[in-house]
Amino acid sequence: AFTVGSARGWMTRSEAIRRTNLVLTTLEKQYHYAGWFYHWLNNETGAREWNSEISTIDSGLLFNGMIVARQGLKDATISRRVDAILKSVDFRNMMTDGGAAPDRLWISMGWKPEEGYLKHQWDHMYENLSLSILALGLDAKVPEASWDALIREIRRGDGYEVITGGTLFMHQMSHGYIDFAGRRDRLGFDYWVD
Repeated sequence: AFTVGSARGWMTRSEAIRRTNLVLTTLEKQYHYAGWFYHWLNNETGAREWNSEISTIDSGLLFNGMIVARQGLKDATISRRVDAILKSVDFRNMMTDGGAAPDRLWISMGWKPEEGYLKHQWDHMYENLSLSILALGLDAKVPEASWDALIREIRRGDGYEVITGGTLFMHQMSHGYIDFAGRRDRLGFDYWVD
């Protein structure tokens, strides 16, 4: 938000950089599991709230925002800090339940210290589109086959073929961070037209 605010003249670039660094300081102090963050934190203390999970999708959206800040503000300190946080994220750990399911190609939805890995994975193409792209781009241990393994439910009607099955988020969240216009993946899917 600070990057957009600065670009639109709602705040100065120096204020956007200052506020972004405050957020990064908070994140660097937060408990995380294999680089992933809790879904809910107390606004005053920063402590885990409501027995929430370490959430891969919410962490992924946070990572997207960090990349936007890095790219948009073009500040060396922010770039270094964002890169360090992103480098700490172990996508393969969240795919394999810490190695217990070594052949799994889908990212777990999360982890709780009381229970371990959540039983559900991001196995369908929903709002996790950018999360899967982050995994492939940031973690060399993530196999390329993980992209192909995502289940895409296709519906046909009125001359259109679309990927469906999830909430409207599947057509909003990732598209807010990634420009899919004019691109197709290696399977032939066009996520912009969809």
